Amino acid sequence: MEKKRMHKIIVIRQAQIIELAPKAKLIHGAVLDYIYWLCMNKSERVEYNRVNLKENEGTPNEKTYRLTWVSYPHLLEQMPLLRGRTVATLTPVFKCLEEWGFIKTAVWKGKGRKYVGLLEKTHILYKKHEDKEKEEEKQEEEEKEGEQGETV
Repeated sequence: MEKKRMHKIIVIRQAQIIELAPKAKLIHGAVLDYIYWLCMNKSERVEYNRVNLKENEGTPNEKTYRLTWVSYPHLLEQMPLLRGRTVATLTPVFKCLEEWGFIKTAVWKGKGRKYVGLLEKTHILYKKHEDKEKEEEKQEEEEKEGEQGETV
């Protein structure tokens, strides 16, 4: 049997997500983690499936988004804990994540593909968590150094 690669670790920042989106459910956190992982992926294969979306072109409010193609069937394959879910059940999840300001989505009509990009709220969510982890690691190191100094 062929072994499938999958998104093995799901990190859901529950407290932060609920703070930013009180109606969020477990599936929103899991899918957001997958989207974050996908959009931050630097592989050539993923880079090939990125596009730029310009809004309000030629105005002072012009904004360019870097979007990555997301395949719902692939997402479901990568996340076996979402078994029982279908492509149709993912659409409202993406809609909520977009309404809550975590992601930007677009469908390229010519290709019929859904593209997704991370918004500032998502970057802040993940950066806060990474900063907190670094701070905790630093405190643990300092405590270990203190303990070693005492035993000498």
